[in-house]
Amino acid sequence: DQIDTLERKGVQAKTYNSSLKESEKDEVIGALRLGYVNLLYVAPERFDDDDFVFLLKTIGINLFAVDESHSISQYGHDFRPAYRRLKKAIEILKPKQILAVTATATPAVQNDICIQLGIPNAKRFVTGFFRDNLGIKVKFCDDTLKIDEIACQVSDYNKQGHNTGIIYVGTRN
Repeated sequence: DQIDTLERKGVQAKTYNSSLKESEKDEVIGALRLGYVNLLYVAPERFDDDDFVFLLKTIGINLFAVDESHSISQYGHDFRPAYRRLKKAIEILKPKQILAVTATATPAVQNDICIQLGIPNAKRFVTGFFRDNLGIKVKFCDDTLKIDEIACQVSDYNKQGHNTGIIYVGTRN
């Protein structure tokens, strides 16, 4: 969806990930080599591929942006080891700018993000965590009756025009 939206706005955006067929990957690489890509979405795991990193180095990177950057921190709530290897890619690519964004980083996580990316003196912009479009309700369920009750509440919520929500549970079952 993000790529489609950007392309409708005139931004030449692509994604390069494991879900693409080989022919689609070749198409993206060709567009990169020809300079037809302004924005490339890449999963952190892709930087484990030395050939891919070399390709990006030959093209030149102006901005290296890390979304959900809290995932780089061992103190973050979604730690993913591949994020730890981004520093090596940054050292090789030498982008003109580095941007790390997240909506959920405590000061300790912010410090760790900067250290892990090799930008310890980076400028930080913190606007706070409050979002007037977000709310939270906590319900504890320990039997089927309560689970059915919450399912009805979610259905009612949806009928009121609220189309987005997240339900955290102990297990997928």
